[in-house]
Amino acid sequence: MEKANIGNVILGCCIGVAAGILLAPQSGKTTRGRITKAASDSKDAVHGYRKTVQGTVVTVMEHGKDYISRQRRGVTEAIKRGSEAYRRTA
Repeated sequence: MEKANIGNVILGCCIGVAAGILLAPQSGKTTRGRITKAASDSKDAVHGYRKTVQGTVVTVMEHGKDYISRQRRGVTEAIKRGSEAYRRTA
């Protein structure tokens, strides 16, 4: 998720909680219990998103490192061949 989307999710949760408190037909104790459960569920969901994003970032970084390493070897090889070709013609 992008940073802006997470902010929107959190804002939506806050608005939902506020609306739920104001419009709740249940007793205060029941409403507080539901809010606590919703907050816990939201916390678990955010934790899951964090793990997913963290895993994706690690994977992308590893692929990036491999790509850079391959490119570095290719450039080094090209420089070596260019130097050898220059020496042969000189």
